[in-house]
Amino acid sequence: MTDRAGIRTDVLYTLVHRLGLFRLVLFFSVEPLWDAAAGALRLAGLPTWQLDALWPGVTDIGWVSLLMYLLVFDFVGYWLHRAQHQFNPWWALHSLHHSQRQMTMWSDNRNHLLDDVLVATVFALLARLIGVEPGQFVAITVITQLHESLQ
Repeated sequence: MTDRAGIRTDVLYTLVHRLGLFRLVLFFSVEPLWDAAAGALRLAGLPTWQLDALWPGVTDIGWVSLLMYLLVFDFVGYWLHRAQHQFNPWWALHSLHHSQRQMTMWSDNRNHLLDDVLVATVFALLARLIGVEPGQFVAITVITQLHESLQ
């Protein structure tokens, strides 16, 4: 028996989730606060750290820094997913993703909204911490979300 209401819910959630709306909203929400904090650190004479400044002349090339960011995001994403399965409070949220009774091409994207907000928050803060620029963050979000959908 086909659960059409459940499939509609999954399609709607896929549009929200796979477009990366939570990640983008959180990234652009923390950006002004992060910029202010980084500016205050620089005024105090303290250094800020940027991943693309790791090897000047190499890591600051656009496609090289994008690949480095993608590797960092994939690594952190792996460990976040392990944490979702390991810690009971987080598993209580994440288990919704594993509770599908009817598998469709849309069912992979059903997640608890709070679970998505937690993961999106980690990625938004991580992006600011390692120096991802807004345009790069949009590209990273599109690439990673598309990659997850194709898996």
